[in-house]
Amino acid sequence: MRAQAVEGLSVGFASFVIDDVAASSQMPGPNGASRTVATYARRVATEGFTPGRLDTATVEDLKVTSDGAEILTAEAATLADIDIVAALRRILAGEAITPDTFNGLSIGRMDYTGLAYRPVGDVGGSMERLTLANLTFADGVRASLSLSILGLRGDAQAIAGLGVDPADLGIDDPAVDFGLDFAVDMAAKRASLRTLEFELRGLGRVEVSVELIDATQDLDPQTTKIEGARLRYVDSSLLERVLTLIGASPDEIADEVRNNGRALGNTPAAVAAVQAVVAFVLAPRSITLEMRPPRPPSLALLRATPPTDRKSTRLN
Repeated sequence: MRAQAVEGLSVGFASFVIDDVAASSQMPGPNGASRTVATYARRVATEGFTPGRLDTATVEDLKVTSDGAEILTAEAATLADIDIVAALRRILAGEAITPDTFNGLSIGRMDYTGLAYRPVGDVGGSMERLTLANLTFADGVRASLSLSILGLRGDAQAIAGLGVDPADLGIDDPAVDFGLDFAVDMAAKRASLRTLEFELRGLGRVEVSVELIDATQDLDPQTTKIEGARLRYVDSSLLERVLTLIGASPDEIADEVRNNGRALGNTPAAVAAVQAVVAFVLAPRSITLEMRPPRPPSLALLRATPPTDRKSTRLN
């Protein structure tokens, strides 16, 4: 049977279109009770399909319900360049499932627009677009991944739980954008967080990037080292709104920064850092903190040691 299943991976279709696709199943629910989860799509169209491999597919008007209540909807979904054949062959051949089982698996792109989710018993939220791209596996790890979330909206109370109530800052319709892009090369023992972005629209954006060397699969903090790191904040209106909220002026905050900055010492790096923060407070645009030490510290050492003067601060 396994051999026949493996051979079945060669059967495919040049293209097909199916309208009014519906399926349902029984799933465990709360308190041990079962619930009926149903999926419906007005149209599903594919090109270049074989089991485990897909060139492109589009889904229109996707809807998932639980006991008749909508829990997820999407205006459209697009999938492209998906290949899980190698992983399927290993599984169907009866190989034990290990991290290496998924080597060769790749997802070129999964894109959802007009996405809304309403978990049972929860408030839920929506996204203008959710994109997963360039997901690959090699050497037993996720070798690369890009994730983008645009226009995330949810429960206002949950956002306020982060410590900032958008309503207090004059934001009536808070929306969040999020981005993640990383790559791992175990042969070269390198891992790169190319970018991690978080933006609260109309307020500001935080960007982080990190380069790691001597990296292991589990990113052992004793051996994995930080070759360089970068933190950037781009202000849209957050600082001005916060100062208005707390009743402080830029000059007052700048004076506090100068006074507190004396604790950093008089090294050129410390003086430059304080001056950059003061300049940012007085004229908010963007501020960047970078670290590229001549002797890359291990992840463990960085957590255990206060920041050194091997930093540069740049005001853009």
